[in-house]
Amino acid sequence: MSKEMMEEKTTISSNKSSDGTTLDYLASMEAALRSKYFDKFKSIEILSEKPLGAELPIQDLLVLKKDPKLKLTDDIGSFFKEHNVIENKGVNDSISVNDVFKAQAYAGMYMSINRKVDEIPWETMTVTAIQFQFPRATFTRLGKMGCKITELVSNAVWEVFGPPLSFPFRVVNAANLGDDWAVLKVIAPGASQETLLKLQQDFEQTDDQRVKEHLKGVLRVAYVNNRATFKKMKETGVMSDEIISAVKDLFENELKVMKLQDEAEKKRLTETNNQLKERNKQLIEEKKQLTDEKNQLADEKKQLIDEKDQLAEEMRVKDEGTVLYLLRNNSAIGDIKALVGWPIEKIFAFATEKGFKVEFH
Repeated sequence: MSKEMMEEKTTISSNKSSDGTTLDYLASMEAALRSKYFDKFKSIEILSEKPLGAELPIQDLLVLKKDPKLKLTDDIGSFFKEHNVIENKGVNDSISVNDVFKAQAYAGMYMSINRKVDEIPWETMTVTAIQFQFPRATFTRLGKMGCKITELVSNAVWEVFGPPLSFPFRVVNAANLGDDWAVLKVIAPGASQETLLKLQQDFEQTDDQRVKEHLKGVLRVAYVNNRATFKKMKETGVMSDEIISAVKDLFENELKVMKLQDEAEKKRLTETNNQLKERNKQLIEEKKQLTDEKNQLADEKKQLIDEKDQLAEEMRVKDEGTVLYLLRNNSAIGDIKALVGWPIEKIFAFATEKGFKVEFH
C-alpha cells in the first residue's frame, strides 16, 4: 500500500463529532477489547492495524487467541477461534457489502500471504464486523446473494453464513449489547447513565494501571459523544473523582471553548448594539432634518400667505382709491363697476360710507 493510501486509511478510521472534534473509534475499540480481555492476556493477543504483508491493506484489528482451549462466553468473544479479523465502524457509519467482502479478503490474505501451506487452517479463522447500528441494507443485499442471516442476540448479534462468504462471519451492533459490554456501549451517543456507571465501576475496581489507561481511551470518546450525561453525573455527584480526573482536560477544554464562544457572542452583541446605536443616531438626525425641512416649508407657506394678503391689501387700497376718485368725479356707477369689477352693492355701500349720494343710471 502506498503512503497516500495508508494516510487515507488512517483518516477513514477516525470520525468527527457534530462539533468538529476528531474521534478515533479504532483506538477506542482496541482499548475496549484490551480492557475486556486483559485478564486473559496470556491466551489472547490484540494487534492494531497489523500489516498483512508488504504494501498490502491494513486490517483494523486482529484478535489472536493463543490458547485454543480458552472459552470466552461474552456475546463477541464466544465466536472467536484462534485468528479473528475485526472490521470496525464508527457510530455514524455502517458496514456495507463492500466492507463485508473486504474483511473476508483481509482474512484470506492474512492466512495465506507469506505463510506456509495451511499454516493457519481455515477452520481457525473468523471475521466480525462491529458497529453501532443495524445494517438493514447490507443484510438485504446479502440475503439476495444467498446468505443466511440468523439473529443470535436480540438486535445485537447476527451470524451470516453460506456462499458467497468464505469465512465464518458475524455482525455486532455494539449499542445493543448487554451490560457486560458497557466498555463498548458508552462510545455511542445516547449512552445511558447506568451504562456509564457500569464502566465507572469497572474503572474503580481494577488496580492495573494499563487497564485504566485503556479505559481512559474509551472514556474520552464516550465523553465527546455523551457530554450532557457526563455533566449531569458530575453535577449530581455520582461521577467518581477518578473518572472526573480521566476526562478533566476535556471538561476544562470545553469550558475554555464555551468561554471563547461567550466572549465572541458578547463581542458580536456589543458590535450589534453599537450598530443599532449608530443607526438610531442617524434616524434622530434624519428626523431632525425632516423636522427642519417641514418647518422651513411651513415658514415658506406662511410667507406666501403673507405676500398674498399683502397683495390683496394693496389691491384693496388701490381699488378703493380708484373708486373714491371716480365718485369724486361723478362717474356713473356702471362705469365704476366696469373699471374696478366691484358689484353694484359694494359700490353703493362704499359710496354711502364715504358720504357720497349716488344714483344708478
